[in-house]
Amino acid sequence: MKTKNILITAGVAIGAIALLGYRKATNLQYVFERMTITPAGVRNVKLTNFGSLIKFELDVKLTNPTSQAFAVNGMVATLRALQISYKGKHFGDAFVNIDEISIPPYNSLVIKNLPVSVQTTTVLDSLSTISSVNDLMNIININDIKITAIIEALGTEYTITQ
Repeated sequence: MKTKNILITAGVAIGAIALLGYRKATNLQYVFERMTITPAGVRNVKLTNFGSLIKFELDVKLTNPTSQAFAVNGMVATLRALQISYKGKHFGDAFVNIDEISIPPYNSLVIKNLPVSVQTTTVLDSLSTISSVNDLMNIININDIKITAIIEALGTEYTITQ
């Protein structure tokens, strides 16, 4: 009789945990579908590798427009990468592994200093004449940068776009 009660209790506990996990996944999906990401700043632009590579730091702003708090850790979700385009052309990628993200309802989070490396030939395809790094900073308009964030959550990849 004791074994039967233990099995029933364990079954109910497992069912409750599964239901809570399902609700958490549903809530995360709801928030993911509504979140936005925008560039918040570009700085420290440097030419490296004899001018063949441009490196800079990018700040991005994640916005949670929902009434639900968004709080995840590496066990639930991880920001894996950012795909960056400029004036509709793929510009580069930033590979990051941020596993602690918390955004209250109707609020934003700015993630600073994400390292981005771009081949100079890619930049030249996207931009007109550039004679120095200062010219590059004057030509790049942050409003023309579009970002797609790739987040892995509960074994599924999600994208957040502008």
